[in-house]
Formats: sequence, structure tokens, C-alpha cells
Amino acid sequence: MVHRRSHPPLRTRPRRRSRRQPGEGQRPLAHHPQEEHAPFDAGFPAHEQLPRQTSLTFTPTKTDDGRTVIVLTREDGTPAGDPLTSASHVEDGYRFHDIFHLAHATVLGWSPVTRFLLGRKRKSDPRADEAEDGGRAIAIEEGISALVFSYAARHRYLADIKHIDQELLATIGHMTAHLEVSICRAADWEHAILTGYAAWRQLRDHNGGIVQLDLDQRTLTVTQD
Repeated sequence: MVHRRSHPPLRTRPRRRSRRQPGEGQRPLAHHPQEEHAPFDAGFPAHEQLPRQTSLTFTPTKTDDGRTVIVLTREDGTPAGDPLTSASHVEDGYRFHDIFHLAHATVLGWSPVTRFLLGRKRKSDPRADEAEDGGRAIAIEEGISALVFSYAARHRYLADIKHIDQELLATIGHMTAHLEVSICRAADWEHAILTGYAAWRQLRDHNGGIVQLDLDQRTLTVTQD
């Protein structure tokens, strides 16, 4: 007899609410993605949830070999991930790209990279830890970050841009079709991207800063010391 190893059931994805067109005389509802589904980690222990409010600091630091890297630190001063360069022959500010992951976490409630940086992987559910927070999901999010950056570089890094090309948003949708974030709409991704680039431009222009995240309000605020 062959014995199959049982796996703990994967927590079900939040069900997306249907959207009805407003009837005659009714005002259309404002678009608030966080009202359409519960946070992806709502059923997990608090230490495995993305913090609903927190701050992180982007600090430029000189290395012994003369390079400038960006060190990302949490509220308690501990490092979040490794120091980053732009990893390019041309300094284009990509060393601040962790802000894009923070924007995904803030606006979409989804970012396997942010979970890794903050130590919030959902290890209590091995299947969620592997499929949603593991290496493949991280690689996909990093790929989205690089893909959008290439697009943004051709569009003044989205300064004064209000809409993203649908082809790019559709590609992101295909890349994430098997992940929990697939319930988010193209408009949600557009909001996340524009939010991230507004913050990125401030970090680039001021060579760092403190970023306040509010996942409940879906806002990122960049301040200086």
C-alpha cells in the first residue's frame, strides 16, 4: 500500500466581492480595494502579519571600496535585508527599489519581499510559506519591480503620469495569476505602482529618507530627518 503524506490545508483566499453597477439616481461607490477582501494574512498569528503601520529608513552608506549602498533599517534600528546598490553601469537610483515592494505591501496588502525583509513569512502554514512567501513568489515580485522600472525609465519615472499602459498591467496579471494577489485588479496595481514611484522619486531626490507605511489607509509618506 502506498502511503501519501498529508499536507495541512492551505488557507482559502478571501473571496472577491461582486461589483454591481450603480442604479439610476445612485452615486458610484468609491474604489477602496481593502474593502473588497480581507487582508491576505488576517487569519495568521500577529507576528506573521504585515505590520499595519510601521516605518523604515533608507540610509546611503559608503563602503570600504568607495561604493555607496542603501541600508534599509526597521523601526528598532535592525537591518532589513542586505545593503543595495543600483547594480548597473549607470547610477539610475535602483538602489532605492525596495520602496516598490513596500508600496505593494501598503496598497495591495501583498509583498513576499516585504515579508522576507520584515521577518513576517507565514511559517505556521507550510504551504502558504512555500507557495505565497517562498523563493518563487519573491522572484516574481522582483521581476515585476525590474519590468516596471524599465517601463518607468522611458516615461520620466512616472512623474505627472496618472495611468499605466494596460499591456504592462496585463503582463503583471499573468505573472501573478497563481498567487493570492491575483484577486487584485489592474487598477489596484496601477495605484500601487504610482504610489511607489512617487515615494521613490522623493528618496532619489533627497538621497534617502524615512518611509511611513499605513496599510489600513494604503498610504506611504516619505520624510527627512
